[in-house]
Amino acid sequence: MSDTEERLRELQELKAKQAITESEYRERREAILDQLTGVEAPRKKGRRSLLVMGIVGGVLVAVFFVLSIALLSMWGLGTTSVGTSQSPYQAGSSSGLSKEAYGARVTIERIDDPAIPTAGEEKASTGKRYIAIQTAVENIGLSNIKALDPRLRTWDGHEYSPKVVPGVGASDLAFLKNLAIGDKTEGTIAFEVTEQAEVQWLRFRSDPSGIEFLFGEDN
Repeated sequence: MSDTEERLRELQELKAKQAITESEYRERREAILDQLTGVEAPRKKGRRSLLVMGIVGGVLVAVFFVLSIALLSMWGLGTTSVGTSQSPYQAGSSSGLSKEAYGARVTIERIDDPAIPTAGEEKASTGKRYIAIQTAVENIGLSNIKALDPRLRTWDGHEYSPKVVPGVGASDLAFLKNLAIGDKTEGTIAFEVTEQAEVQWLRFRSDPSGIEFLFGEDN
Protein backbone atom coordinates (compact mmCIF):
# COMPACT_ATOMS: atom_id res chain seq x y z
CA MET A 1 0.00 0.00 0.00
CA SER A 2 1.36 3.41 -0.94
CA ASP A 3 1.87 6.23 1.53
CA THR A 4 -1.03 8.18 -0.01
CA GLU A 5 -3.40 5.23 0.26
CA GLU A 6 -2.37 4.69 3.90
CA ARG A 7 -3.04 8.34 4.77
CA LEU A 8 -6.46 8.24 3.09
CA ARG A 9 -7.35 5.03 4.96
CA GLU A 10 -6.37 6.56 8.32
CA LEU A 11 -8.38 9.68 7.52
CA GLN A 12 -11.40 7.52 6.67
CA GLU A 13 -11.07 5.72 10.04
CA LEU A 14 -10.95 9.04 11.91
CA LYS A 15 -14.14 10.10 10.18
CA ALA A 16 -15.82 6.77 10.98
CA LYS A 17 -14.93 7.18 14.68
CA GLN A 18 -16.28 10.77 14.48
CA ALA A 19 -12.87 12.00 15.64
CA ILE A 20 -13.09 14.70 12.98
CA THR A 21 -15.96 16.61 11.46
CA GLU A 22 -17.14 16.22 7.86
CA SER A 23 -15.59 19.55 6.86
CA GLU A 24 -12.24 18.60 8.44
CA TYR A 25 -12.36 15.26 6.60
CA ARG A 26 -12.90 16.95 3.24
CA GLU A 27 -10.23 19.56 3.90
CA ARG A 28 -7.56 16.96 4.84
CA ARG A 29 -8.55 14.67 1.96
CA GLU A 30 -8.18 17.51 -0.55
CA ALA A 31 -4.74 18.36 0.91
CA ILE A 32 -3.57 14.77 0.44
CA LEU A 33 -4.86 14.63 -3.14
CA ASP A 34 -3.29 18.01 -3.92
CA GLN A 35 0.11 16.67 -2.84
CA LEU A 36 -0.36 13.64 -5.09
CA THR A 37 -1.28 15.86 -8.05
CA GLY A 38 1.76 18.04 -7.42
CA VAL A 39 4.06 15.02 -7.86
CA GLU A 40 2.42 13.79 -11.08
CA ALA A 41 2.14 17.20 -12.74
CA PRO A 42 5.85 17.59 -13.60
CA ARG A 43 5.84 14.15 -15.22
CA LYS A 44 2.85 15.03 -17.37
CA LYS A 45 4.44 18.36 -18.19
CA GLY A 46 7.63 16.59 -19.29
CA ARG A 47 5.67 14.28 -21.56
CA ARG A 48 3.79 17.21 -23.04
CA SER A 49 7.10 19.02 -23.68
CA LEU A 50 8.50 16.02 -25.56
CA LEU A 51 5.33 15.79 -27.63
CA VAL A 52 5.47 19.51 -28.50
CA MET A 53 9.16 19.24 -29.44
CA GLY A 54 8.37 16.28 -31.72
CA ILE A 55 5.57 18.19 -33.46
CA VAL A 56 7.75 21.28 -33.91
CA GLY A 57 10.59 19.18 -35.32
CA GLY A 58 8.27 17.53 -37.82
CA VAL A 59 6.92 20.92 -38.92
CA LEU A 60 10.47 22.25 -39.44
CA VAL A 61 11.41 19.24 -41.59
CA ALA A 62 8.28 19.72 -43.69
CA VAL A 63 9.02 23.44 -44.13
CA PHE A 64 12.61 22.68 -45.20
CA PHE A 65 11.37 20.17 -47.78
CA VAL A 66 8.83 22.61 -49.22
CA LEU A 67 11.43 25.41 -49.40
CA SER A 68 13.89 23.09 -51.17
CA ILE A 69 11.27 22.25 -53.81
CA ALA A 70 10.45 25.95 -54.24
CA LEU A 71 14.13 26.86 -54.70
CA LEU A 72 14.62 24.12 -57.26
CA SER A 73 11.60 25.44 -59.17
CA MET A 74 13.03 28.99 -59.10
CA TRP A 75 16.29 27.67 -60.57
CA GLY A 76 14.44 26.02 -63.43
CA LEU A 77 14.77 22.48 -62.09
CA GLY A 78 12.12 19.78 -62.06
CA THR A 79 11.87 16.95 -59.53
CA THR A 80 10.55 14.58 -62.23
CA SER A 81 13.43 15.16 -64.63
CA VAL A 82 14.53 12.12 -66.67
CA GLY A 83 18.12 13.35 -66.63
CA THR A 84 18.42 14.61 -70.23
CA SER A 85 18.01 18.05 -71.78
CA GLN A 86 18.32 19.30 -75.35
CA SER A 87 19.08 22.82 -76.56
CA PRO A 88 20.27 24.39 -79.83
CA TYR A 89 23.96 24.20 -80.63
CA GLN A 90 24.66 27.92 -80.70
CA ALA A 91 26.18 30.69 -78.60
CA GLY A 92 23.82 31.79 -75.85
CA SER A 93 22.14 28.41 -75.43
CA SER A 94 21.65 27.42 -71.82
CA SER A 95 20.09 24.46 -70.06
CA GLY A 96 19.37 23.70 -66.39
CA LEU A 97 18.47 20.23 -65.23
CA SER A 98 18.10 18.14 -62.06
CA LYS A 99 18.04 14.49 -61.12
CA GLU A 100 17.40 13.62 -57.48
CA ALA A 101 19.85 15.77 -55.44
CA TYR A 102 22.01 16.68 -58.44
CA GLY A 103 21.51 19.75 -60.60
CA ALA A 104 23.55 21.82 -63.03
CA ARG A 105 23.24 24.60 -65.56
CA VAL A 106 25.40 24.58 -68.70
CA THR A 107 25.70 27.57 -71.03
CA ILE A 108 27.49 27.92 -74.38
CA GLU A 109 28.90 31.44 -74.25
CA ARG A 110 30.91 31.46 -77.47
CA ILE A 111 31.79 29.19 -80.42
CA ASP A 112 34.90 29.74 -82.57
CA ASP A 113 34.70 27.54 -85.68
CA PRO A 114 37.32 27.35 -86.97
CA ALA A 115 39.46 28.38 -84.01
CA ILE A 116 42.88 29.69 -85.08
CA PRO A 117 45.67 29.11 -82.52
CA THR A 118 47.86 32.07 -81.62
CA ALA A 119 50.93 29.81 -81.76
CA GLY A 120 51.69 28.54 -85.26
CA GLU A 121 53.03 25.20 -84.09
CA GLU A 122 49.62 24.37 -82.58
CA LYS A 123 47.80 24.46 -85.89
CA ALA A 124 45.41 21.59 -86.61
CA SER A 125 46.56 18.48 -88.44
CA THR A 126 46.29 18.39 -92.23
CA GLY A 127 42.65 18.10 -93.31
CA LYS A 128 41.36 19.05 -89.88
CA ARG A 129 40.30 22.16 -87.94
CA TYR A 130 39.85 23.22 -84.33
CA ILE A 131 36.54 24.15 -82.77
CA ALA A 132 36.79 26.13 -79.49
CA ILE A 133 33.69 26.40 -77.29
CA GLN A 134 33.64 28.75 -74.29
CA THR A 135 31.41 27.16 -71.67
CA ALA A 136 29.99 28.21 -68.29
CA VAL A 137 28.85 25.67 -65.71
CA GLU A 138 26.99 26.16 -62.43
CA ASN A 139 26.15 23.58 -59.78
CA ILE A 140 22.56 24.41 -58.81
CA GLY A 141 21.77 21.11 -57.09
CA LEU A 142 22.00 19.90 -53.51
CA SER A 143 25.06 17.68 -53.97
CA ASN A 144 28.59 17.98 -55.38
CA ILE A 145 29.27 17.16 -59.03
CA LYS A 146 32.39 15.10 -59.63
CA ALA A 147 32.86 15.97 -63.31
CA LEU A 148 31.17 16.97 -66.56
CA ASP A 149 32.41 14.90 -69.50
CA PRO A 150 32.12 16.71 -72.89
CA ARG A 151 31.86 15.04 -76.31
CA LEU A 152 31.35 16.46 -79.82
CA ARG A 153 29.68 14.54 -82.67
CA THR A 154 29.62 15.46 -86.35
CA TRP A 155 27.11 14.42 -88.99
CA ASP A 156 29.63 12.07 -90.63
CA GLY A 157 29.28 9.77 -87.61
CA HIS A 158 32.50 10.66 -85.76
CA GLU A 159 32.51 11.43 -82.04
CA TYR A 160 35.37 13.49 -80.56
CA SER A 161 36.90 13.91 -77.14
CA PRO A 162 38.26 17.30 -76.03
CA LYS A 163 41.83 18.20 -76.85
CA VAL A 164 44.33 20.43 -75.03
CA VAL A 165 45.09 23.40 -77.31
CA PRO A 166 46.51 26.30 -75.24
CA GLY A 167 46.65 28.48 -78.36
CA VAL A 168 42.84 28.68 -78.43
CA GLY A 169 42.48 28.91 -74.65
CA ALA A 170 41.76 25.20 -74.05
CA SER A 171 44.48 24.22 -71.59
CA ASP A 172 42.65 21.53 -69.59
CA LEU A 173 39.23 20.50 -68.25
CA ALA A 174 39.81 21.40 -64.59
CA PHE A 175 36.89 23.87 -64.65
CA LEU A 176 34.51 20.95 -65.32
CA LYS A 177 35.63 18.91 -62.29
CA ASN A 178 34.77 18.86 -58.59
CA LEU A 179 31.95 21.41 -58.58
CA ALA A 180 30.73 22.04 -55.04
CA ILE A 181 27.18 23.17 -54.31
CA GLY A 182 26.74 26.72 -55.63
CA ASP A 183 30.02 26.74 -57.61
CA LYS A 184 30.05 28.58 -60.94
CA THR A 185 32.95 28.33 -63.36
CA GLU A 186 33.82 28.74 -67.03
CA GLY A 187 36.49 27.75 -69.51
CA THR A 188 37.16 26.74 -73.12
CA ILE A 189 36.85 23.27 -74.64
CA ALA A 190 38.62 22.45 -77.93
CA PHE A 191 37.98 19.69 -80.46
CA GLU A 192 39.98 18.75 -83.56
CA VAL A 193 37.53 17.60 -86.26
CA THR A 194 37.58 16.83 -89.96
CA GLU A 195 37.85 20.04 -91.96
CA GLN A 196 34.52 19.72 -93.81
CA ALA A 197 32.53 18.02 -91.03
CA GLU A 198 29.42 19.71 -89.63
CA VAL A 199 28.61 19.56 -85.92
CA GLN A 200 25.59 17.44 -85.00
CA TRP A 201 25.71 17.91 -81.23
CA LEU A 202 27.79 18.85 -78.20
CA ARG A 203 27.05 16.73 -75.14
CA PHE A 204 27.99 17.03 -71.46
CA ARG A 205 27.44 14.06 -69.15
CA SER A 206 27.53 14.57 -65.38
CA ASP A 207 29.34 12.15 -63.09
CA PRO A 208 28.02 10.66 -60.80
CA SER A 209 24.45 11.83 -61.48
CA GLY A 210 24.15 10.66 -65.11
CA ILE A 211 22.53 13.95 -66.17
CA GLU A 212 23.11 14.74 -69.87
CA PHE A 213 23.08 18.16 -71.54
CA LEU A 214 22.75 17.90 -75.33
CA PHE A 215 23.24 20.94 -77.55
CA GLY A 216 22.22 20.10 -81.11
CA GLU A 217 20.18 17.40 -82.84
CA ASP A 218 19.97 13.87 -81.47
CA ASN A 219 19.13 11.98 -84.70
